[in-house]
Amino acid sequence: MAEKDKIELTSKGLENILNKSMKNFQEERDLALERYRREDEEIVTKEDFVLLGKDTVDYLKTAAGRSDAMFNIAKLLKDLVISSNNNGGGDNSGVGKGSIGLDDAAKKQIQEFLKDAEES
Repeated sequence: MAEKDKIELTSKGLENILNKSMKNFQEERDLALERYRREDEEIVTKEDFVLLGKDTVDYLKTAAGRSDAMFNIAKLLKDLVISSNNNGGGDNSGVGKGSIGLDDAAKKQIQEFLKDAEES
């Protein structure tokens, strides 16, 4: 992994990867839905469905997977916000100082998300 490809475990690094992931997931979802709609318009007869049905279903599965990924980012952010609010009574120590005050469970959850994002 090149130095520029390393993920920086800071608030800015996390913000960058989440924004990039959301943008990519949205683009992939939109593209899959566009292709689904195009294929769906072509299906008129039973024979058309036999020939094109599998592809249309695959496009919907891709779109659903990207929607799920975007929802998982929202859950991750919610968990991080709630965790940071509970771990200091509103004290945002670490925020704006180049690091995030995350516990081990939150860091593990972020690492799992990033691993899943790379595999997608």
